[in-house]
Amino acid sequence: MVPYRQGDGRSHERIHQIMLKLSRLADYSVQILSCLSLQHEGLLTAKEVSAKAQIPLPTVSKLLKLLVKNDLLLSVQGVRGGYRLAKPAEDLNIIDVVQAVDGPISLMNCSGKDHHACAPDTICPTKANYQRINDAVTLALSSVKISDIAGPPCLVHQPTNSHTEEPCTQVVGS
Repeated sequence: MVPYRQGDGRSHERIHQIMLKLSRLADYSVQILSCLSLQHEGLLTAKEVSAKAQIPLPTVSKLLKLLVKNDLLLSVQGVRGGYRLAKPAEDLNIIDVVQAVDGPISLMNCSGKDHHACAPDTICPTKANYQRINDAVTLALSSVKISDIAGPPCLVHQPTNSHTEEPCTQVVGS
């Protein structure tokens, strides 16, 4: 996950919104796993995944290797080879995908596994609070499964503050 600032980047311009955003590779990885989770039988080749997920083949190939290395996918070699999920989509959560692609969640230098990045003799009153935020984001990403992303229709927010179930018409990550 990376901090994201919306605007044209000029220093004199007021920043409209600051948010956390998945890296493009983490987003693509979620799309790839979602695509493969809908393939109930058989395997998909890198080319088929690229076409179904609408992600460039070189990027798909790079991510497939990374996802196999991190035990999220299985690779079958040979003429009839391809890729499939290493375990059911209900058992794959978003935190595993993000960490496979981007490494451990660390919102600040002093949170996460790199908590020694701050000077050891510096007293920082915010460190414990940043760690709480880091833990909350980690917990939230751990609670969302690939099956949730690829599965049932999403809730679309209506202007009247009511929620209705409608199929998602937008591709994940667009």
